[in-house]
Formats: sequence, structure tokens, C-alpha cells
Amino acid sequence: MVRGTSSGIATFSGFMNVLTVYTINAGLIIQQNGNTKG
Repeated sequence: MVRGTSSGIATFSGFMNVLTVYTINAGLIIQQNGNTKG
């Protein structure tokens, strides 16, 4: 039970880390595109 819970938490936090990195990268790409166009 405990092991499964901590495993789920690790998976969730890992997913959130990936999501955060993806969001930051998307924001940087949008900024770069805006700078190139503008």
C-alpha cells in the first residue's frame, strides 16, 4: 500500500516536472517567435 502510494506520488511529481518544463519551453519558443517577427 505505502509503496504503491509513494510510487504514484513519484510518477505524479515526475509528470508535473515534465509538464512544467514543457510549459517553460513553449513560453520561450513563443517569446522567440514574437521577437523574430517584431
